[in-house]
Amino acid sequence: MNATAHVRPDGLTVWAPTQDPGSLRTQLARQLAIPAASVRVETTASGGAFGRRVEPDPVLEAVACSRRAGAPVQVLWTRADDMRHDSYRPMSVHRMTAQVGADGLPTRRTHEVVTWPLSILPPFANPALIKLSGDHFPYAVPGDVSVIVRPAPLRTGFWRAVYAGQFLYAEENFLSELGARAGLDQIALRRSLLPAGSRLHAVLDAVAERSRWSTPPKPGTARGVACHEDYGSAIAVVAVAEPESRRVLRVHAAVDVGVALHPSGVRAQVEGGVVDAVSTVLGAQITVREGHVVESSFGDFRWARIGQIPDIDVTIVQTNAPLGGLGELAYPPAAAAISAALAAGTPVTGMPFGTDVG
Repeated sequence: MNATAHVRPDGLTVWAPTQDPGSLRTQLARQLAIPAASVRVETTASGGAFGRRVEPDPVLEAVACSRRAGAPVQVLWTRADDMRHDSYRPMSVHRMTAQVGADGLPTRRTHEVVTWPLSILPPFANPALIKLSGDHFPYAVPGDVSVIVRPAPLRTGFWRAVYAGQFLYAEENFLSELGARAGLDQIALRRSLLPAGSRLHAVLDAVAERSRWSTPPKPGTARGVACHEDYGSAIAVVAVAEPESRRVLRVHAAVDVGVALHPSGVRAQVEGGVVDAVSTVLGAQITVREGHVVESSFGDFRWARIGQIPDIDVTIVQTNAPLGGLGELAYPPAAAAISAALAAGTPVTGMPFGTDVG
């Protein structure tokens, strides 16, 4: 996190990797009690997105230092500063129930969620808005979804896929457990529950073919599958893992974003979502002890190393649907499919996989 500011008698210039230069300009003018025309925000050519960059705290620090110094000041946080004074992904707890028929298929469901708001954005304290962000259940199973919001004990903010990452992770793993208990094929289970006309039919068929789903997995390996619709796009993911070694071997994804204008960009976004999923499922987490964030850098924050990254196979399913979004689409189903593969039919109850919650 960084910013450079120059406060002058006639105005202010800021150079920063900001996600929202317009709102930043308005906020700075208001705080300094000067006309907006006297504030210039120069957005750097890279590093301006990813959610965290919508927050202005490094900019405000640079402005305060420049006012005191009477000269241009650049602020550059260390990795430890950044990690220990960040806005963190909200924790959530999920309780799900289902009624199943004689064939093992769910006929009704409930999903109760208790979570924290996004404290950096007050509207996200609204349960209805959290539900709108997270609840994208694509299957034709009626039910009730409820959200309760509890105060966050630390600052919380955006993380890739926002609340969909929590909702879908819980829902798809619960569906996988239902399928395992009934002895159902996981892809056939999802096909039978998708409504007619769903775009997920095509991507699910494509990923089944690419992953050779009809061929039984090799001894010592297991597979997981998950589907997701969001941002006007659809994706299905199959993960192959060695549960005993907790190693993810391969991840296949089939994605429909309408017309893929930039195919290599599509593949890159899906690959990035898979790396995020491998990381969070296998152990990346922030812990707080005695009021302090423990992790300080990549030495103790367990983001996936290159040797942990599986082979990633991305299939683009071209359709005539309107152009859809992709940046946050792949993470939720990739995380769910990877954890289901590692679980090999046993219940998944938390993230990171296999760790206690709390």
